[in-house]
Amino acid sequence: MFNSFYSVKLLAEKHPGFSENYLRYLIFNSKTNGFDKCVSRIGRKVLIDEDEFLKWIEGNKK
Repeated sequence: MFNSFYSVKLLAEKHPGFSENYLRYLIFNSKTNGFDKCVSRIGRKVLIDEDEFLKWIEGNKK
């Protein structure tokens, strides 16, 4: 299975309910909020796995 990875900007465009600033906040705090499962770092480039992102959203419903 091939995962879809997006930059912060592209993911925010695809899912307009999440702004770039909010996604950056989630990434910055990823070790405490569980978002680290969604994030892949290649050097300085940060990519977000869309499948894991959607699972994370489902798991954090209140």
